[in-house]
Amino acid sequence: MSVAGAIAAEVLASRIGQARDTAYTFGLLHCVGMVAINEWSLRHSPGLKLAMAQFPREATEAERAVFGFIQAEAGGALLEHWQLPTEIVTPVRWQYAPQATATHRHSALILHLAKWVRDKVCDRGPPPSDRARLDALRLTPAMLEDVTDLVTGRLREIDTLLQLPELPADLHRCAVR
Repeated sequence: MSVAGAIAAEVLASRIGQARDTAYTFGLLHCVGMVAINEWSLRHSPGLKLAMAQFPREATEAERAVFGFIQAEAGGALLEHWQLPTEIVTPVRWQYAPQATATHRHSALILHLAKWVRDKVCDRGPPPSDRARLDALRLTPAMLEDVTDLVTGRLREIDTLLQLPELPADLHRCAVR
């Protein structure tokens, strides 16, 4: 999911004239808060299962109910603690509400739409489109579909280069066909 998000963010940033390397980085790190939540859960509540919804909500309601915060807030706090630049921290922190941030709004929108592409590529159900967010970046649904095709192709290339063995379905949620 992280690699798919990174590639999608990079391609989207390129399409609208934003910094590709920064977008790739925040796309790659967009799930870092999940790592912290998963680590805590394994140590303190191994049977915990968070209810998942489709994009854009994902597990935010369950995270807020159980922890009092969501993975994006945890991820933003971790990245800030590690002293990453605000142009990487802010999109991660505001990935679920990109319109709510006062700074780096375009980057947060890129990440939000990159997650849409990620979900489509990773076959996690049909994510809904959000026309207002597309319009804010001057993108069209057709452009988003084109980005999806590019991300799928790049993931296939990576898979071929690495020649990884097939992983069990529960470990390989982003199987590219």
